[in-house]
Amino acid sequence: MAYDATLQFLKDDELEKLIRAGPLYDSAIHEKIPIQEWRKNAELHVLYNSIELLHNTEVMSNLSVHSDAIASRVYHFYLPILFRVMFLLEEHKKKQKEDMDSFLLSQEKKKEEKGESKKKEFYPKPLFIGIEAPQGLGKSTLVDVLQTLIDNSVVLSLDDLYLPREEQQDLGQKKHPGNPLLTFRGNPGTHDLPLARETIKKLKSINVGLGDGQTTVALPRYNKKACNGRGDRLPREDWPSVSGPTDIVFLEGWCLGFERPREFESLISSVDARVYFAPINEYLMEYESVFNNVIDSWMIIKAGDWRWAYEWRQEQERKNNGGLTDAQVRDFVDRFAPTYDACLQNLHDKVESKRLEDSRSAMLIEVNKDRSVKMNNEQVETITEILNKARERGAQEGDTEDLMID
Repeated sequence: MAYDATLQFLKDDELEKLIRAGPLYDSAIHEKIPIQEWRKNAELHVLYNSIELLHNTEVMSNLSVHSDAIASRVYHFYLPILFRVMFLLEEHKKKQKEDMDSFLLSQEKKKEEKGESKKKEFYPKPLFIGIEAPQGLGKSTLVDVLQTLIDNSVVLSLDDLYLPREEQQDLGQKKHPGNPLLTFRGNPGTHDLPLARETIKKLKSINVGLGDGQTTVALPRYNKKACNGRGDRLPREDWPSVSGPTDIVFLEGWCLGFERPREFESLISSVDARVYFAPINEYLMEYESVFNNVIDSWMIIKAGDWRWAYEWRQEQERKNNGGLTDAQVRDFVDRFAPTYDACLQNLHDKVESKRLEDSRSAMLIEVNKDRSVKMNNEQVETITEILNKARERGAQEGDTEDLMID
C-alpha cells in the first residue's frame, strides 16, 4: 500500500489513529508509548536510509522524506517492531529477576563465609530473537536498523556462517557431486555448524563474569563478492569483535527455523529436485539443535509468494557492484526452491501456532510484493480516511500561505 500525500499535517490524535490501524499494532505493547515518542523515532535518519536500500533510484527520486509510502513503512513496520523488541527485552529481564535475586543471595552468603566485601553484579543472559524471511525482502536491513537503535545488541547472520570456499567446493564436488543444490553456498548443509555452535555458545554466555572483566566474542564474516560472486569467508583477523554487556542477539537467515520434513516427496513436484533435496533434509536435523533451539522469540516475515525473492534478490545485486548477474541470481535462487517448498509452509504454520499460544514467543508478519505490510480492507479504509483529511487540511493551509504571500 502506498500513499501520495504526506503525514506532516496529521494532528496527534490522527496520527495515533493511523498507528492503531496498522497491522502490527499490539495494544498491550504500543498503547503505553506516548505519541511524541513515535514522532521522535520516526525522524531518525537510519530509518529513511534503510528504506532507500529497499528501493531503486527511480522510485526514491519520487519520494520525499515525508512521503506517505515511507512514513507508512516507518509507522506500520519499523517502529511497531522496534517497540515490540524493547518490550520483549524488558519482559526477558523480569523473567530472570528470580535468578538474579538467587544469585545475589548466594554471593552475599559466600562473602560472609569468606569475609569478602566485594559485590559481584548479576547480568542476565542475552535475549535471542530469530528473524526469518525470503532472500531480498529486507530482513538484514531490518536487523541493521534494530541494532542501530537498540543499545547492547548484536547481529549474527547465517550468511556469515557459510563454509569457506575450499570446503564448499569439497562439499559440492566430492561429497555431493552433481547435486546443484549443494554446489554453491546457500542451502542447509553449506553452513559451518561447528563454528555456528561455538559462536552462539559464546554469545549465550557473553555476560557471565562481567563483574570480573569483559568477555569478547569474534563474529564471523563472509564476503559474498569474492570468487566472482560465489563468495568466501573473511580471514579471522578481519572479523569484528563484540563485548558484554549484551542485551539482545538478533539471529537472522532465510532458512532459520526450517525443520526436517518427515515426508517431503509430496511437497516437491520435480522428481530430480526430490533426489537433490534428500541430503539437505538430513542436514536439517542438526540445524534444529544449533539454531532453532536457542531462539527465545521468533519474528517471521511471510511473503505472499516466496518466488518474489527472484526480483528482490536481483534488485539487491544490481546495487551491489561486483555481485551476481541477473542470470546468476535466477540460477542461485532456483537452488533454494525445493527447500522453500519443503520447509517454508511448515515454519509458517508452526510460528502461527506458537503465536496463538503465546503472542510474545512468535510474530508472523505478512508483506506484499512491494515489501509493504499486508493490511485488510478495514485497515486500508481507516488509514485512507485519515490521510484524506490531512490532505485537505494541508491544501487549505497551503492556499492560506499563498494568499498571505500575495
